[in-house]
Amino acid sequence: MTQPLIQLRALTRRFETGGGWFTPARSMTAVRAVDLAIARGEVVGVVGESGCGKSTLARLVLRLIEPTSGQILLDGTDLTALPRVALRAARRRMAMVFQDPYSSLDPRYTVADVLAEPFVVQRRPMDKGAAEAMLADVGLPASVAASHPHQLSAASVSAWASPAPLPCAPISSCWMNRPPRSTCRFRRRSSSCCLACVTGWG
Repeated sequence: MTQPLIQLRALTRRFETGGGWFTPARSMTAVRAVDLAIARGEVVGVVGESGCGKSTLARLVLRLIEPTSGQILLDGTDLTALPRVALRAARRRMAMVFQDPYSSLDPRYTVADVLAEPFVVQRRPMDKGAAEAMLADVGLPASVAASHPHQLSAASVSAWASPAPLPCAPISSCWMNRPPRSTCRFRRRSSSCCLACVTGWG
């Protein structure tokens, strides 16, 4: 049997609130015992109402927040057991694409700056012309590289924001946090339902 690219085992996250002089301590379970296996090339949709824990689940998988219990396996490696240096290396294979590109992109940075930032964080060289190639992949001209978010149309920013977290290839997984309908094959008409997608590349 082929090993899943991503596997979650009884993944749980509880948040503690209160506990002060006048507020009793409370525990809220945002994600409870999630089991999930995603194969290479597979797309999985996680659908539910706002506040049901989809975004928390996405952040847990990337270890942007720590799980209370459970395991997160990437190609058989337990991410929950990795020290900081090893986790940084593992994150070269993971990325998150946020729903609102304007809030997820630094308005002080140009398009080229944003595309180069993952290479700086991961301390990896960026090939000459890589930014232009990534823009071409989403149908944007190379001239866009010198622009800031406010100088572009909403459609251009959405197109640019999609490859922005992904340049440190090879990519193994991408969590899309409530992606725009134009970028997702799962469509919901109800405004009360939100969506997260996971894509596993080979």
